[in-house]
Amino acid sequence: MTEPDIYAVISQKGGSGKTTISTNLAVEACLAGKRAMIVDTDPQGSSGTWSDIRDTPFPEVITTQPSRLPREIGRAAESGFEVIILDTPGHTDMSMLTAAQHARLVIIPCRPQVFDLASIRMSLDVCRMAQTPAVIVFSAAPTRGHRPISVARNLLAHEDVPILPVMLCQRTAFAHASSYGQGVSEFAPRSPAAVEAQALAAAVFAWPEPALTVVSAAS
Repeated sequence: MTEPDIYAVISQKGGSGKTTISTNLAVEACLAGKRAMIVDTDPQGSSGTWSDIRDTPFPEVITTQPSRLPREIGRAAESGFEVIILDTPGHTDMSMLTAAQHARLVIIPCRPQVFDLASIRMSLDVCRMAQTPAVIVFSAAPTRGHRPISVARNLLAHEDVPILPVMLCQRTAFAHASSYGQGVSEFAPRSPAAVEAQALAAAVFAWPEPALTVVSAAS
């Protein structure tokens, strides 16, 4: 049995874009010909709701209690899933730690805003406890003007955590795609949002190739 690549999407801050990243990563994996699953442990079940209105059965989405996460991951691996995305609750608890412990990489979405940046340390502490590498992804980034991103990078420089060189901007295509149970590459394949989702997936799935995936937080 080939072990699947498992990615946990965690953030202590609610509204950071966890489900947007989870669903689009899973869709991009499927479009690349991989069997992908989302395991949603968030009580809100946003990924599950997205799946309910989706027209196609892939990626498969299951909702489960955090305590059952190891069992569900094992079942998915036995069933031949190649990519597993863990969509977690928006607060710090044992479910985040469990997800991080089972992942090869933790993705931490963060809006480039002061309050979001201030709360990111809790998510990083979870990754350090799990001893799992993590990367930060800026989400809902402004489409114009680089100053907020530069300021955010400078504020995070002391955290010694990589920041992916690609980000998801504040684009209506992401919200519209979700409302149809689609990834943005399905909903608007030629849009700037689709380009961003594809670049994010390429960076995440290429990990740990540093030349392709990360830049220093200080750069």
